[in-house]
Amino acid sequence: MERRLSPDRGHKLFVDTSAFVALFDHADQYHKQAATFKDTFILRYNLRLLTSNYIYSEAMSRLTHLPIEVLQQLDALIHNPLPGAPIKIEQLWVKKDTIVKAVPIYFRYIEQRFSITDCTSFILMEKHDIRAAFTFDDHYKIYTYNKGHGVKAGFWKLPEMLDSYMSA
Repeated sequence: MERRLSPDRGHKLFVDTSAFVALFDHADQYHKQAATFKDTFILRYNLRLLTSNYIYSEAMSRLTHLPIEVLQQLDALIHNPLPGAPIKIEQLWVKKDTIVKAVPIYFRYIEQRFSITDCTSFILMEKHDIRAAFTFDDHYKIYTYNKGHGVKAGFWKLPEMLDSYMSA
């Protein structure tokens, strides 16, 4: 059974640092895959794209080798999208309560080498009921959380898990 994403349902997708790097850095190993995913999935459906202030900071830092115009495009995408822009990204804020919840995850998964930014992303995704991330980071597949009543949940790592996501 193919999963149907309705244009008016407001499906959410968290955008990770690795996705921003792949989209904006043409030399990145995942650039072509990220661009194709954007064109064939993100633009096809009316997805609500979200990221965090930590991800924004991390992406801007990782892309400092690119021309300033590219950095300005990324900044505008999040902070000042053009009217009618096909992609807009809402920024969620990592606050003290998010960090307090993220630190135990960091230590619980220390052997996985999650970053604090990863852990804050997981907390924000849980809080805002975001089940999928646009990422090339396997940490999103590894992390699981308790949904309650003994039910464990994890995140979909897109584009890698797109076929499974669409058929779920």
